[in-house]
This record gives sequence, structure tokens and C-alpha cells, in this order.
Amino acid sequence: MGFWVVITLVLIVQIKVEAEFIVTIIDIGEVAEGDTVNFTCTFTGTTTPTRSFFMIHPHSDDVSKYFVNSTLNPVIEYNNNSKNYTTTFTVLNVHMDRRFNYKNLFCSSLWSVKQKRLLVYYGPDDSKMELSGKETGIEGVSVSWKCAVSESNPAVNLTWYNGSTEFTPDSKPVVTSTDGNFKTEQEWKFIYTRDYTGSNVSCVANGYKNKRVTKSKQLQVNFAPELEVKGKNLYLIDKNTMKCYIDEGATLNLTCRMVAASPMTSAEWERRGTDQLVITNVPKRLGSEMFNCKAQNSVDSTYLRVRFVVQYGPEFSNILDKSANEGDNITLNGNILNANPLPVKITWRKVGSAKVLSTNLKLSLQNIRREQAGVYVVEATSLRMRENNTTEEVTGNTTVNVVVKYGPGDSVKLSPNLTTLEVDAGEPVPPVTCSADCHPACHYAWYRYYRTNIRIRITSTAVLKLGNASSTDVGIYMCEAEAYVIGKYLGANVTFELRVKYAPDIKSVVLNEYRRNPYNDSFPITVTSIIRTYPNATITWGISHEKSLSSFLPLDSRYSANQTMTCTYDCEITAILTVFPPLCTDTGNKYSLYATNRKGNSTIKTTHYSVTVTCKPSLANDALINQTYRTCEGAELNMTASFVSIPGPFISWFLLPNTNKYVHYHEGRGGGYTQIFYTTNYYIPVMNRHMFGTYLVKATNYRGVTKIYIQVLNSSCAVDSTTPYLHASMPTHSVATTLPTLPSYSVATTSPTLPSFSAAKTSPQNTASPQKSGQAGVNVASVLPSLLSLLLGFIV
Repeated sequence: MGFWVVITLVLIVQIKVEAEFIVTIIDIGEVAEGDTVNFTCTFTGTTTPTRSFFMIHPHSDDVSKYFVNSTLNPVIEYNNNSKNYTTTFTVLNVHMDRRFNYKNLFCSSLWSVKQKRLLVYYGPDDSKMELSGKETGIEGVSVSWKCAVSESNPAVNLTWYNGSTEFTPDSKPVVTSTDGNFKTEQEWKFIYTRDYTGSNVSCVANGYKNKRVTKSKQLQVNFAPELEVKGKNLYLIDKNTMKCYIDEGATLNLTCRMVAASPMTSAEWERRGTDQLVITNVPKRLGSEMFNCKAQNSVDSTYLRVRFVVQYGPEFSNILDKSANEGDNITLNGNILNANPLPVKITWRKVGSAKVLSTNLKLSLQNIRREQAGVYVVEATSLRMRENNTTEEVTGNTTVNVVVKYGPGDSVKLSPNLTTLEVDAGEPVPPVTCSADCHPACHYAWYRYYRTNIRIRITSTAVLKLGNASSTDVGIYMCEAEAYVIGKYLGANVTFELRVKYAPDIKSVVLNEYRRNPYNDSFPITVTSIIRTYPNATITWGISHEKSLSSFLPLDSRYSANQTMTCTYDCEITAILTVFPPLCTDTGNKYSLYATNRKGNSTIKTTHYSVTVTCKPSLANDALINQTYRTCEGAELNMTASFVSIPGPFISWFLLPNTNKYVHYHEGRGGGYTQIFYTTNYYIPVMNRHMFGTYLVKATNYRGVTKIYIQVLNSSCAVDSTTPYLHASMPTHSVATTLPTLPSYSVATTSPTLPSFSAAKTSPQNTASPQKSGQAGVNVASVLPSLLSLLLGFIV
């Protein structure tokens, strides 16, 4: 630590020995290479510098030698006023050159220093300037010349001249600087052309104080021979190719000539050894050949190729006749076999017309009509080349015959001309002739349409002969004219309507929704009939029954009838008969109708099936719902109850109050769906005391139940009172008394006689009719369970 302190003190002492100075290097002004300069440095301070010197940096022996011993003889002056010393050091007669340029001159004492950078202006020098590049070249080759000045300060300006004409290269000068020395370069890039031949190209460098240095070169450009061909109809395609137009059969005469070359040479036709080319009667194949006009020098061989365009045509191939169907789209194709040049104009015309139909090789005839049949001509026009870009039109053509096939179209007509014909049945229908325009000739056929568009072929001739009219002739008659054309039949038709006045004809009468199952008395029954007639007809409905002697019974108020009618060639009536409500007593009915108009009457038509109507059991006609018998003990008693029922009922007798065990039953289901009336008899041979009271008679089928009550009273059996009286109440739901009574309906399989039903009767008494216990109404009880089971199974 003590060592470092000592050193520090020494330095401090040293610094204090040397005072600070103001150092000044006297300006030497602008210096050019070759100038002589004096360098002066002054130190101003309170003392004189103890150690001072000039120094050049960076060091160079050639330059530094001028400043050796530069401080040996200083000039010292003292100023009493400022108390300062001025010490001056001078280096005299320094010969300046570019070596001093950009050097740093230092004037230094121990602790004071002054620096000045030296600038020396020089150049350009002829030895430091170069113009480089090839003076001789081949036309079309790219080349680069460079003008360069390697040393100058400041940088020079470069100017280019072609002879005395100044020009500026595309590239800019490139200037680089190293330690104050400037290097200037500029490239001139160009392509050798024959115009440069003999040109004197100079590069001028202009430097400090307009010092100029010039470098020059003379250009020589060589190029391959240039040729030309002389003759007719020649056109230059590119610099190496010509095109010669000549007509087939003409004479060709061409000359091969030299235009320019460096060095010069001669020209001739290749493989012919002469400058003349002559060909007579030029063929088409010459168009595929090529002739070369040739010359050669030291630069290259040159060929001027001549291609021949042999002009001929246009010539068409023959076109076959064309057939088409009217309405088709057809195309006529013109095929050019030979044409050079190709046609510039195509025209299609129909012979006899000047109208142009198409301007290309295809003629499209859309939706062709018969009027368009005929001969068509197609023409092609080419433009042949002549001298001075002029042309001449040459035309060729061919023809085609167009045949149009057509069907009848709208030409079909009738003779006599009619749309509707109306006759009476039995009268003759006049013959009707059909005709049409077709190519080829038409074939004819007659058809009849009736309502549902049923097509019936009648004849294959043009004349329709129907003879005497009948209702079966009614309808739309269509004559169809047809022609077989290309690949198909073409047809058209014309129609007329035949109306025949005839008596009504009943086509059908049908029970609606008939499926062999019974109808229900809760829903209406309808019958539909279809009647054909012309003119309109009146409809009459009736009833028929196999048990009735009359085949056409009148309807009652439950029946309603309505109808609809559509008329075209004749009238079709849809007649509907509705019965509501239907009754069990309607079972077995069939429904009939007939129609009449002013031409006559129809036959009576009847439904094929009869109706069967189901209902729950009800009292037959005027049977009583409550009855009273008077008899005495020991007497016999025969009680009777009658019902209408489909299907047949199961009838049970109960002695009240016991309704769980019947005292008598009657199985009426054996009558099924064909029997309507059922009578049950309960015969008591000997009345006992316990047999008096109220009896319940219950009739049951799958549609429902009906009950009646019979009261048996015990009274004395006097000789004059053997027939007890019957007190009866009117049934509350008896059968309507306005219905017609059909004797044929009264079928009683369980009783030999049917009671008289008079709804208005209110007799005060009734005579009990004794019956044998072996009658059918009693015997049927033994088979009741099995029949009931069978019937229920059938209904399910």
C-alpha cells in the first residue's frame, strides 16, 4: 500500500511542474498536390514547454521524415502584460503530395496537444484511369465496358462520348473512399450493333480544378449475312421466314439475294447452287416443302426460309339427300374436302330464294315444316392472297335435297263438317268421311269413347257407317289419321258427338253396403240406381216381396228419393232411395223402379237381394202390453203373447214375484233372420190356487228385451161364465198402425193361427182358447238351450 502512495505523489509533482498551454496549429489553407507548405505550431502559457514535438498519424516514414528535429529551434516570446510565453515551432518548405492526404498532424507537449487533419487535392491521373472492354464484337452480343479512376481527391465526374455526342450509361457511377482517397467506376452495358462499327467511344474524367483525363476505344461490330428473296406474293413472317402464296398449277420464280454482311459474302438457294428458283405447274404438295436462301461468313450461316402456301379450292364433298319428320330439328352438314385458305364466308340458301339461312357449315332447321322441303345449296368463299396484301374471292358449292315427312297435323277434317249429330233411335246415321294431308299417305281408324273413356275401335277405313241409331251408338266418335314416318307414327284426330234420343235404360239397381249381413233398424237403408236416358226421364220407386201378389207396392212416408244427373252425349241419372227408420217388417223387401221419358218407358228393375232388418223384440201390431184373465180353480187356461223380432227371440214366462225360474219358455230363435212374427202360448190344463197372480212374459234377442204383464184373477166358474174376461192396456210402444199389412209376411211356425192385431181395439174381455199340451210352442222348449247357444255364437 505504501508503494502505490509514493508513485501517486510523484505523478502529482510531475503534473504540477508542467503548466497548461494553449496550442495552436496555424491554418495552411487549401492544399493541392505539388504545393510547398510551412507548418507552424505555437504554445502559449506561463512557462515554455519542456518537451514538444510534431507527429504524423498514422505513421508513415515518407511523411514523418519532414518533421524530424522540427522542435530544435523554437522562437520564444514573453508578454509582460499577460505574463505568458509564446513558443513557436516551424517546419518549412514541405513538398505536399497525396501521401499527406487524410493524415492527422499532432503538435504536442507533455500534457497539451493539438490535432489537425491534412487534406491534399489531387487527380485524376492518366496512369490511374482505365477504359476496359472488347473493342470488336458480334452483333447481338451483350458487352460491358468499364471506365475507372483509382485515385483522386475529390471524386471525379465521368462523362461518356460516342464521337462528339455525349451519352449517359444506364448504370450510375460507383464512388468508394478509403482514407480520403476516392475511387470512381462506371459501367456501360450495351449490345453490339452494326451502328457502332467505327465509333470512337471516350470516357472523360473531370477532377480537382477541372483537371481532365480521357480514355478512348474504337468499336468494330461483325454480323451474319442478311438475305432477301424477290418474287411475287411474298410476305415476311419473321426475320428468318417468308411465306409465298401461289395457286395450284401456276409457275413459281424466286431470286435469293444478299442484303448486308460483315464480312461480305454471296447468297444462293440451298442444294441448287444458284440464286434462281423456278417451278412450273405447282402441285398441292409444294405446300409441305420449304426452300432455303443461304449465305455464310465468319460470324455465322444465315438461312431465309421460304414456305409455300399453295392455294386451292374450296371443294365440297357430295351431301346425301336428307329426310326428316315435320317438327323435327335437322342439321345439314357441308363437308369441305379441299380448301386452302379456309373459307372466310359460308352461306346456305334454298334454291329459288336469295335469303341467307346460315353462315356456317351447319344449317339447322328447327321444327322443320313441309314448306321447307326442297333443294338447298351451300357455298364457301375463300380469299386467295395476291400482291400487296390484296385478295381475290374464289367460291365453291354443293347441293342437298331435303324431304319432309309429316303426319296429318291439323289437316284432319270430316265430311259432312259437323261437331254434333243428333238422331232418334232407329233412324239411319248418315255416313261420315274422314280426310287428312299426310306424307306418306295417311291411314285411318274410327274409335268411340263413352263416359269412362272406353276406347272402342269401330273401323279401319276413312268412312264411318253406323246404320240405324241405337242407344249403344251414343258417344264421341274420333277419326284418327296416322302416317308412318321416320321411326314413329304421327297421328292426329277429329271428333264429333253422336246423340241418340232413346227410352230410359236402367243399368243397375243396388242395395248400398250390402254384405249379406242384416241391416240395423237404427240406420237408414239406401238403394242406388243408374239410369241412362236421353232426354231426361222421370223415376218411380216401388217395393216387391216374394210373399206379395203385387210386384210394385207403393212406398210409405218413411221413404225419400233424390237424384243427380249429368248429361254429355246422353244423360246419366243416379237415383237414390232412402228408408228411415227401417223396420223388422221390411225384411224380405226388394226395391224396384222404372223410368219414363217422351221416347218411352224402361222395364222395371229390382234389387237382386232383399233386405233383412234386425230389431229388438216388440209387440206385434195391436198386442196388449198388460192383460188380465179371470178364471177359477180347476179350469184350464191358455194365455197368448205375440212379438215381432229379428233375430228370433227367446221367450220366458215367469210367475211373479219369482223371476229367477221360468214356468214356461218358447225358443223362437229357430226362425233366425227370416221369420218376423212369433206367438207364445202358455197352456195350464188345471188351475190351482197357487197359479193365480201376475205373469211376466219376457222376449229377448241380442238387440234387446221386451216385457209384458198378464194378471190371472180367481173368480167363480158359473155355468154362464166359463170365459173369463180380459182387461187390457194399450202398449206404450206398439207397432205403427199406418204400415201396410202384407198377408204374405204372416208366417207363423209356432202357432197354427195368427191373432188379429187391431191397435184401436180395447175389448173388455177375452176368451181363453184351450190348447193341447203337445203343440209346437211347448215342444220347442226341449231344444232351447242348444238353439240359444248356436244363435249367440252366430251373432258373435
